[in-house]
Amino acid sequence: RATVENPSGENLSFDWTYTVYGFNNLGNPLQRTVRTASPAYDLVPERFGALDTPYECTVDLRVNAPDPARSKTLRVWSGLCINLPEVVR
Repeated sequence: RATVENPSGENLSFDWTYTVYGFNNLGNPLQRTVRTASPAYDLVPERFGALDTPYECTVDLRVNAPDPARSKTLRVWSGLCINLPEVVR
């Protein structure tokens, strides 16, 4: 969940981008972006990684304003991630 100041009450949208680096030894990161109307998103359904191999992951949030020049992006998390449902069999 993000806290966003919006004193004018503008209609904002939120792009949550989950990125995994080094997946399957590919040079390009694997990304998934989800747009929401609220400043919250549950990443639980995301599935990247394999077995017990951790990957470097990031979550970026872009707050989209009606005027695109005023939209902002912020990295809200980075670290190692693992696909736990694949590990716990």
